[in-house]
Amino acid sequence: MPWMLAAGGDIPPFFILLTIVLVAVVIVSLVLSKFRQSLLVGYFLCGILISNSGLLEWVGVEQVGVIDALAEIGVVLLLFTLGIEFSIKEIKALRRPVFVGGASQVGLCVAAGVLGGFLLGLNLSQSLLIGFAFSLSSTAVSMKSFQEMGLPESPQARTALGMAIYQDLAAILFMVLIPPLLSDEGGGVTVLIALVKGALFTASIIGLSRRGFPQMLDAVARTRSRELFTITVIGLCAGVALVSGLLGLSPALGAFAAGIVVSESIYSHRVLSDILPFKDLFLTVFFVSVGLLVDINKMMNYWPFILMATFSIILLKGVIVALAAR
Repeated sequence: MPWMLAAGGDIPPFFILLTIVLVAVVIVSLVLSKFRQSLLVGYFLCGILISNSGLLEWVGVEQVGVIDALAEIGVVLLLFTLGIEFSIKEIKALRRPVFVGGASQVGLCVAAGVLGGFLLGLNLSQSLLIGFAFSLSSTAVSMKSFQEMGLPESPQARTALGMAIYQDLAAILFMVLIPPLLSDEGGGVTVLIALVKGALFTASIIGLSRRGFPQMLDAVARTRSRELFTITVIGLCAGVALVSGLLGLSPALGAFAAGIVVSESIYSHRVLSDILPFKDLFLTVFFVSVGLLVDINKMMNYWPFILMATFSIILLKGVIVALAAR
């Protein structure tokens, strides 16, 4: 029996897991900062260590559902902050890296992923899923890496940002397509229904961004309550994400759409000042939760394939990105 339950404590498993994650992150961050290593890698390794050390079983939170819930919350909140930072003006300023470099990179990566899936004997849906995953990179990670190197405004960073923006746009489509592709009934009709749902959801969000959301933010802003304004913004994120999930789409898609709606309002700078301080926390929770889902024993069973796939992905994607950048 876990020691906490044996002691008679009726503590929610989610709270126990979140506490362990935050304490472990502080310790790992202090160690890595002394060696000047990437904290993002440390967060990921921290999740792997927690998941495979037996600590979760000891405190009674080994349920996969608790870990999945933490990962889902991290993804939703992270994509909401990315949506807030999404800027139409920035797309116009970086239109060549976005639409030429980004489209080339995503298209070539999807094609390479689909071809690799076919060579491995996978069907079309599985191959497309590999292609989608192969084509995307983390905007937050890439921009944070350039910031740590002191090169946030360098030509390389601006080109990478342009490609990342296109990837964010492509991710919207991918998040619509992935659920039907993974379902047992995955087929042309299911994918078409998902696309129709996605189009209707997007049209509804655009409509509410002009009539509905701005008026609500105006009413809250007139109360001059900063707490109520912050709660309203977070509630908007959760509500749109929930509707997206109920429609069979990805909740992360809804969170990203909610962020874009907020970014285009007159209160965008206020929202940024209130929400973005939490972005690092969301990023931390996301990377630790990904590490929590890694099973070392399964990795050891397939380590030759994992090692070969990792080096192949780094090499092939490096070549494709270099071509797209040219």
